[in-house]
Amino acid sequence: MENLPEPEKRRRVRRPPYSRLDSFVRLFLGPADRTGSETPVVHRHDAAEDLSEKQLAGIEMMEDSEGHHYAVRRPTDET
Repeated sequence: MENLPEPEKRRRVRRPPYSRLDSFVRLFLGPADRTGSETPVVHRHDAAEDLSEKQLAGIEMMEDSEGHHYAVRRPTDET
């Protein structure tokens, strides 16, 4: 390194751990898109989400007297 006083050397070496990662991501993905913050985000369900919601509809969350949570399958009408 250059012939700098000791405090200057320390100041130049210390960087936030995310600074390189931030620069790397910005290089490949571009700057953050901050346009249209007033418009609501439209969320559309895909087939995988519909399937998982259908599976979770058959599960009921329970809580025992000690506060522990667990899941119980609801009985099905299939016979």
